[in-house]
Amino acid sequence: MLEQNAVGIASAWWARLSPGQVEELFAAVREEAEEDGVVLSNLNARAEVPAFAYGVPVQGGGLYGVVRPCPDLAVLSPQLGFQRIFVRNCDEAQELVNAGIPPWRIRDLGVPKHQ
Repeated sequence: MLEQNAVGIASAWWARLSPGQVEELFAAVREEAEEDGVVLSNLNARAEVPAFAYGVPVQGGGLYGVVRPCPDLAVLSPQLGFQRIFVRNCDEAQELVNAGIPPWRIRDLGVPKHQ
């Protein structure tokens, strides 16, 4: 049942953000990568991938991490437990922890909740 509704669940997850908030999120990911000395090669593609709970994988000499996978779909993506995951804030981080993602895999970017 969850798999059948995955697209709708993921759409609702991403719809919680305004276009400006999405831009802010990806700018924070870019900044994080630069601090790590990583040049991201596909940050503008922003394709949500079902295999990563409809998060957006970002590449930088390999998979750098997954941006904002959907907590409600994390159970369908066990490989998330082995990836670096980027989220906007502590609320999103907690949702993923509640979904079973190890907290040490989650990078809270501290993006404000405004807009």
